[in-house]
Amino acid sequence: RKSLSRKELKKSNSFRGSKAHSEKRIKFQSNAMSQAGRNEDMKTKENQDSYIIMDKVLDLQNYHIYGVMDGHGVNGHLVSQFLAGKIHEFFSNQSNYKSHKRRRSLNSTDNNNQTIFNEDKVYDILQHNNFDIIHKFIKDTNTELENSKFDVHFSGSTCVLIFKIGKNLIISNTGDSRAILIKQNSSLTKQNWEVEPLTIDHKPEIKTERDRIEKEGGRVEQCKDENGISAGVFRVWEQNEEYPGIAMSRSIGDFVAKKIGVTYKPDITVRTIDPTYRYIVLASDGIWDFLSNEKVMEIVKPYYESGDSKGAVKELVAKARELWEEENDIIDDITVIVIFFCNNNNALIKKHN
Repeated sequence: RKSLSRKELKKSNSFRGSKAHSEKRIKFQSNAMSQAGRNEDMKTKENQDSYIIMDKVLDLQNYHIYGVMDGHGVNGHLVSQFLAGKIHEFFSNQSNYKSHKRRRSLNSTDNNNQTIFNEDKVYDILQHNNFDIIHKFIKDTNTELENSKFDVHFSGSTCVLIFKIGKNLIISNTGDSRAILIKQNSSLTKQNWEVEPLTIDHKPEIKTERDRIEKEGGRVEQCKDENGISAGVFRVWEQNEEYPGIAMSRSIGDFVAKKIGVTYKPDITVRTIDPTYRYIVLASDGIWDFLSNEKVMEIVKPYYESGDSKGAVKELVAKARELWEEENDIIDDITVIVIFFCNNNNALIKKHN
């Protein structure tokens, strides 16, 4: 089925760049920005990144979904847009939760025999049996891509998702886009800020990833120059061929690479929001290639303290692009989402519309 067009995504109330919320004991604010990169001809390229912010999913006050998709290959922009559309279509449809095999125990009914949803029930459905509903969604979407009208033999996308359900976070990641959490642990004498990675970049040189790829017939090597000297990032290749050369070990799409060990399967973890949580940053590698986790934390911190999530994403994109321009003629697409938390012990975050 055809995915939502980029124009349709922008029109949907579920795809917004800025939103402030007040939930039970937790206040938070989110914002996003995406900027197209530049090709070798010094011209702006087509942006292959997509992002999604879904507020009040299923009309539940405390259920929100955030995602960053970084496409690559000739049709990478189509893959990332396809993913964004499918995420919105699937997780905003109540029937996909009702059809879950545990629906009788999880979905109570009122006097009119109408299904009653709340955050606890949705969280139970999502995390049941090692997150099988999320795994199935990713698998089925990957299959739909294979049968789509555009070529995905050498095109694909990352997909990092955060499901915020009440005080629970579910983090799902495929590829090398990244999410980090910034926490602040206060004591009587000082306030310590720290970064906690929420995802692991799926790079082919990681031992477990390399082992899987080599077991399935691929090889992991860097590119070689005319003198045979290896340089650059590690990539995945056919055993005796110089393709596909994909620089990540997991991706949605990329069906040539799938035959040699690259997988769509996500890593999924959970967190419970506590009073030390300050903000989360999700971004494509256009941010992370030149900015460390700690540098991102420092850039965002003053904007968190002033409650300016819009300023935070603009500053991150501007700083990353500045560093790209210093090092390369080519500039990658840059996409970032920030989520600010504020508990009752701290000053309230200002609202920015």
